[in-house]
Amino acid sequence: MKMSERLAPNFMSHEFACKHCGKLPEKGMSTYLIVLLQLFRNAVGKPLIITSGYRCPVHNRNLGGASNSQHLKGTAVDILIPEGMTVDKMAEIADKIGFDGIGKYYKDNFLHVDVRGTRARWVG
Repeated sequence: MKMSERLAPNFMSHEFACKHCGKLPEKGMSTYLIVLLQLFRNAVGKPLIITSGYRCPVHNRNLGGASNSQHLKGTAVDILIPEGMTVDKMAEIADKIGFDGIGKYYKDNFLHVDVRGTRARWVG
């Protein structure tokens, strides 16, 4: 991967790179996803730590991800819940921002958000 590029005021391309191969999707991360993430960051008022962005097929399989995972398409991220916030509060803000897919993961304290084009809500 080339040097990290700034995708938004608070996000650099390396934050979204696959943890297995270090790559981003061929066409890059979804611009719409990045725009919503910046709005989300502004609304939360705290840094958002991306724990999983793009996943290559090998990495997605190794994690037991869905075969049609939005992570494979560069349209999803998992975000660690910042200190002083809760999964539910973050999900509420994500919903107001306009994310299509929102998955709450209480056990591992993270939130999945995506821009799949249709509404989806779940608890993992």
